[in-house]
Amino acid sequence: MSNESFEQTFDVSALDDEFEFAADTGAALENLPVDLNYDEFLMLLVARERTLPRRLETLRTQLLCLADDTQPDRLRARAAVAIGRNAQERKARFAELWFKQAMGYGSVVGVWETARQLLAEDKIEIVLGDALLPRLTRVRDVVNDRSDALAYCSPNVAEHWYKGAVMALDQMRKGFAGWERDDFEAAHNCVLCWLTLLPRVMPAALRRVSPTTEEMLAQRRHALDWLMPLWRAIDQNLSRHARREKRENAHRLRQMEAARLFLENGTTNDAVAREITPCEAERADSVVVVRGKIAASTDQQEAALLKQYERLREPVRLVQLPDSARLDEIARTLVAEFPWAADVVGRALSEPFARQRLGATRLGMRPLLLVGEPGSGKTRFAQRLSELLGTPNTVINMAGMSDVKVLKGLARGWAGNRPSRLVEFIEQTGVANPLFILDEVDKTGRHAHSMGGNPHDALLDLLEAGNARRYSDIYLMTECDLSHCMFVATANSLLALPRPLLSRFELAYFPAPGPEHTEVLVEGVMRDLEAAWALPAGAMSVSRVLIDRLRGLGPREIRRALVHHMGDSAADARYARH
Repeated sequence: MSNESFEQTFDVSALDDEFEFAADTGAALENLPVDLNYDEFLMLLVARERTLPRRLETLRTQLLCLADDTQPDRLRARAAVAIGRNAQERKARFAELWFKQAMGYGSVVGVWETARQLLAEDKIEIVLGDALLPRLTRVRDVVNDRSDALAYCSPNVAEHWYKGAVMALDQMRKGFAGWERDDFEAAHNCVLCWLTLLPRVMPAALRRVSPTTEEMLAQRRHALDWLMPLWRAIDQNLSRHARREKRENAHRLRQMEAARLFLENGTTNDAVAREITPCEAERADSVVVVRGKIAASTDQQEAALLKQYERLREPVRLVQLPDSARLDEIARTLVAEFPWAADVVGRALSEPFARQRLGATRLGMRPLLLVGEPGSGKTRFAQRLSELLGTPNTVINMAGMSDVKVLKGLARGWAGNRPSRLVEFIEQTGVANPLFILDEVDKTGRHAHSMGGNPHDALLDLLEAGNARRYSDIYLMTECDLSHCMFVATANSLLALPRPLLSRFELAYFPAPGPEHTEVLVEGVMRDLEAAWALPAGAMSVSRVLIDRLRGLGPREIRRALVHHMGDSAADARYARH
């Protein structure tokens, strides 16, 4: 509407004094004439040609930007959000219309604010604050002075949160071009709320068209495959916007862990908040592995063995996350030692880098499955990764494993009874987050006996943080927290692995080294032999002629050839031992 037509509709001069007072003092909308609604107020604001106070001048500029269809959608979206927030502040009706307009221009902030407005219409507000997970509460009733902490969102609100997550995914493909901190915060909140705030389940008569709680949880667990990478990308960008706010970054990381636990256990938000309390999350240097009481035994030999594991009922050390400079150094070292698997290095270290950028202090990584040809160096890569990260490792040979004794322990009363290898290794090393190398996991369970259990089924629990937090050791007869353990599995093929097990892993193809990598392979094998034979570093070297003869062989063949060569007295002239 032009200024002239507006003045014909409204008596601008009659309102001038009252508008001038409101504009100069920044008074709320209630101080304007009662028959002047917010839309009329905005039109009056645009129609005025006189200079306005800075705040109102900014609002007029945003209105003009929104009305100008030559402006980019990104700027018009920001203008719509700003006007909507101003309407909220003035307690104007239909503020959500401005947020919906911003949503139409692709603004995730518009989606988030629209969802909040929809909640407000139902007298519900969302509480974020310092809690790990959000919760909904009814707005306090002034008359009855009460609030309801068991408020639920409507399916429409949940759909808006999901829409915000999908919108953020589209922007991630574009590199989050033009996004600012409030965009990332809104996207983070949309993902967190959609995952953990479930709509109220409809009555049984309507369930043909309304999902049950179990169905909603299953839907969200399935969505984690694309939501978690998106969430990490969002939080990495938020950490760049607030580099010094380490506490805030660490809090967001704990929110991720709490959301995962919520979906894995299907518990209520309050139960999850109690499960991972801020106090416990702050205790980053240790964790109690055996939380329950170890069942006693009347057998003296068993009682002596069980006594060793009592120490796990006290806090056990957690290896801490290296700083960013050290992580960069580790990445360069691994690429230098395994140049044919440079992409795998990035996959393996992506979570440690993400944790470090978010302010976490505990070393941890998602289970990784290395798939490649035999002899390509998968196991050695996992061992070097562990050594460089500074955490102990052990290899569990899964080939031919036909029961779960190694993974869950052997019951008392049987010959050779013992705790699981995982609990045993933690007790031996005194470290709660070691790295376990599950070697040849694709050759497991082919002849598993029904009475002994299938190792693949045991791995399903170990590789899921929520279940691993309450992992049952058959020998100790109590629950153990193995959620901080790290796992790298190796396989030659994926065909024999069940789909539920594959979903627990980050998959990475580990290529075979080529002839051009022979020098690196020979160097690595010699360093391994020096360590195995307790020789000083650099004690072994070989001639260029021998390296050329070894060209094209795999790591195992090179090792055999070097040992044979060095054991041949006639070959002394072709190598040197210092």
